[in-house]
Amino acid sequence: MIFNKPITEIELSDINELKEKEIEESEVLDYKNEIDENNVLKEVVAFSNGQGGYLIYGIKESGRKGNNRASYPEEINGIDKSFNCERLEHLIIGNIMPRVSVQFQKILIPASDKMILIIYVPEGQNKPYYNNGSCTWVIDLFLYILKFYC
Repeated sequence: MIFNKPITEIELSDINELKEKEIEESEVLDYKNEIDENNVLKEVVAFSNGQGGYLIYGIKESGRKGNNRASYPEEINGIDKSFNCERLEHLIIGNIMPRVSVQFQKILIPASDKMILIIYVPEGQNKPYYNNGSCTWVIDLFLYILKFYC
């Protein structure tokens, strides 16, 4: 587990620690500088069909450095703290099938109008999951079946 505490207890110091220790992205951790609602749906579907994980928004990634290195936090920029998380939650609930339950944690960045947004996606119990609002779910379903039977 990336964090040894519930998502509601994650603080800015925990995010700073990810940066200081250059904790790399993995199958259960993804950093994003900005929020793109379509990509959020894709990431939630991917994490639900995998092991689950954390999406952390407002983090500028390093990009791949070296042969085997994944991206790690380079800067903590934050996103606009007025971002409507409730709308995003409704978008996730309304478009991902079967229904997936995610948790949100907003961490305000002091002396700014920015925040870090963490979305925790648990491993799905009713796989496969797909985005009902796009046709990519057909490909996701095919890949899931292929992985299961091969």
